[in-house]
Amino acid sequence: MVQPDALRAMWLSMTNLVALALKGRSIPSVSDWGLKNVYFPKLRRMRMDSKSLCPSLITLHFRSLTHLRFDDDVVLPPGCMQATSLTHYIGPLEAVLRFGAHATALQVCAIYEREEYRRTEWPSLSPLAAHRSLRTLMVVVEASEIELLRMLKDCHFPSVDELFLLYNNVWSNPVGVVPFPCPLPL
Repeated sequence: MVQPDALRAMWLSMTNLVALALKGRSIPSVSDWGLKNVYFPKLRRMRMDSKSLCPSLITLHFRSLTHLRFDDDVVLPPGCMQATSLTHYIGPLEAVLRFGAHATALQVCAIYEREEYRRTEWPSLSPLAAHRSLRTLMVVVEASEIELLRMLKDCHFPSVDELFLLYNNVWSNPVGVVPFPCPLPL
């Protein structure tokens, strides 16, 4: 097993790192992968599949990221999150609604939410409608058609060129629906 200090030294040597994908689930005996409080000055793209890998990465790099992809179990740290440079987002609904007001350059937004969230009420997507730069919006949710229409009620997306809506039993479809059929960077 590699010692956390050796991992940390490796990460700190990567001063030109532009993209980082932390995929897979954490090993219980490894707590931070040597990434705790490591800042990559040029990091612009991040994919995080598990909140347990290193939550401080989100906090340290949030303002400078242009591309961000979260999996379902990533929980954003508390406090104000301003994703001012964000142009591409793929992930759960709550995250984009939380920081979406600050992401003024958002061009591509792909939202997914699985049934295990067990929502009784779905929030409106109207905060995203304010983004004049938004060109592609994909919504993949375990919601009924009525719930999806309520989410879209009073939403005006003047700049959206591509709209992809997938709802009802998305994840349990036996034919294997791919949530994001068009190629998205990240």
